[in-house]
Amino acid sequence: MVLFAGSLLPYTQYILYFTSGFMYIPTGRDFIAPGYPIMPGDDKLFPAMTGEHPSKSRGYNLVSGGTENHLMLVDLRPAGVDGARVEAVVEMASIALNKNTVPGDKSAFIPGGIRVGTPALTSRGFTEDHFEQVAEFLHRGVAIAKEVNESGIGKKLADFKGALKAQEWPQITALKNDVEAFASQFPTIGFEEGSMRYPTTKDYE
Repeated sequence: MVLFAGSLLPYTQYILYFTSGFMYIPTGRDFIAPGYPIMPGDDKLFPAMTGEHPSKSRGYNLVSGGTENHLMLVDLRPAGVDGARVEAVVEMASIALNKNTVPGDKSAFIPGGIRVGTPALTSRGFTEDHFEQVAEFLHRGVAIAKEVNESGIGKKLADFKGALKAQEWPQITALKNDVEAFASQFPTIGFEEGSMRYPTTKDYE
């Protein structure tokens, strides 16, 4: 999962994943160190999503009842929406994650879950406390997807995606603004903002 402080491009999250890994290749010790916050990040995100958090209950179910690594597979079926629709909504709000099948699914194209991971966020400096906000962003995305799906737009996934493009949804715009404001606090992986050089047409001549 990646939170962006700008527009999403195709496969942007994978570019960042590779960049993050290549950064640490020269020194094995430096590669190990960023791994330590990954599990504490999951330890915070897991209860924030499932309702075990002391301050707020969101009530999602995790496949297998929990996680022992950096990934969580969230079953959205009890929430009344599928992973494909949630993926489409949060992508418009500058959040990159993946739809994922869960046990009992009949279609990989419209699966019942989403796959959420913490490494891309911990690599940018997220700590345990930041994942409470991440959980809230995801919760809002699920609620928006359900609201759009129940607005009388048709039953097919194509109808859903068409409705997202047909008009502006203030809820998605508000979520996008909040995500980008939050994400902009954390440096992008692999380079310093001050050293960025935006290419011009001359760079391709």
